[in-house]
Amino acid sequence: MNEQRDTTFSILKALAILLVVTAHAAAPTYLSRFAYMVSVPAFFVCAGYFFNPQYLQQKGTFVVRRARRLYLPFVKWSLLFLVLHNLSRSVYSLKPTAMLPEA
Repeated sequence: MNEQRDTTFSILKALAILLVVTAHAAAPTYLSRFAYMVSVPAFFVCAGYFFNPQYLQQKGTFVVRRARRLYLPFVKWSLLFLVLHNLSRSVYSLKPTAMLPEA
């Protein structure tokens, strides 16, 4: 039970996170392009390495579990932000005629 944890993938994920931050920051163009090209594939490599093929034995449950864990929270948060966005627009929006001087 006293297994040593291999930190190789933790280091790879940390580097990929730094590359994502670099890509979204105001980095020089060549560095930003390199970061975009490397960071997402690095995350895919990490995810693929830890993927267990036994999950594909029962394809129906795999899809249902993924939809429950990924898609439903996405829909929930999207609807919440849509409602908040629409409420804030109705409260803070200016009418186009409000800025015109009276004749």
